[in-house]
Amino acid sequence: MHTEHRLVVHAEAARAYELAAAILDWPRILPHYRWVRSLRQEGSRHLVAMGAVHNGIPLSWRCEQELEPHVPRILFRHVSGITNGMTAEWNFAPTSDGLVVSVLHDLKLDWPLFADFVSDRIIGPYFVDPISAKTLATICELAELQRGGTGS
Repeated sequence: MHTEHRLVVHAEAARAYELAAAILDWPRILPHYRWVRSLRQEGSRHLVAMGAVHNGIPLSWRCEQELEPHVPRILFRHVSGITNGMTAEWNFAPTSDGLVVSVLHDLKLDWPLFADFVSDRIIGPYFVDPISAKTLATICELAELQRGGTGS
């Protein structure tokens, strides 16, 4: 499974990065996130347990976040749940049209049967794709609203 979402926004790269990186704040700023709990933090790596809801279905997983502000990039690697092994990558690229913020997800299930079918036809389109699109859109909207220090 591979998904990619990309938006061009008129926001400061640092603010968009800050909002996306602050995963402990996601339940406060992203309505579809129920909770995020810190399990361990070591330098630029943060292990968290996360919970979201999509179409009334509660979802939960653990993932490791790695911050690379100098790139700027944020990496996630799912370490439990049905999406164990999935990677997500947030990128922030200033262009002449605005800031391009993209989120890429890749998942290759290590199952003996039906792995590609489940990841490509169920997990990706019904869960990862809509949650990722909603998360990206909300982060970008908040970054635009707060550009130039006009928001909180």
